[in-house]
Amino acid sequence: LRVDAVGQRMAAGASVAFRDECGQAVRQLEHDDQLLLFLPDVPGQPRLFEHLAHLAQTEWNTTGQIGLVVGATFPAEIARVREIAPTLPLLIPGVGAQGGDAEATVRAGLTAQGTIVVNSSRAVLYASRGEDFAEAARRVAMATRDQLDAARA
Repeated sequence: LRVDAVGQRMAAGASVAFRDECGQAVRQLEHDDQLLLFLPDVPGQPRLFEHLAHLAQTEWNTTGQIGLVVGATFPAEIARVREIAPTLPLLIPGVGAQGGDAEATVRAGLTAQGTIVVNSSRAVLYASRGEDFAEAARRVAMATRDQLDAARA
């Protein structure tokens, strides 16, 4: 398998990684509402996403190439993942059409040690159904970029 990056959806602490011939690995932490219905919080124990973030920051990160995915609609969880995994890059989908707040996302995830990549595809993809799609998509993309830049200031 020859790839630059692979996303792997993990459940219940699975620890298998996809690796290419160079030994590069990618792990992905996703908020999964369906899975969380069956895994209630246990007082005194870390939540599943906290446990996975810890593993990703420590023992799983043998090559220094692990990043995590945390939805923008959960800024408190972004902040908690950032506490546990201060140096891992975070891919944060959900700003825009899914309701994630750009400012809360940046505040929760971006630090001097840890970078974020914010994805806002649905708002851009469905900016218009008309002939003006390209212009509308560009407007939405630039407005989102401006919101994210303003939040960094």
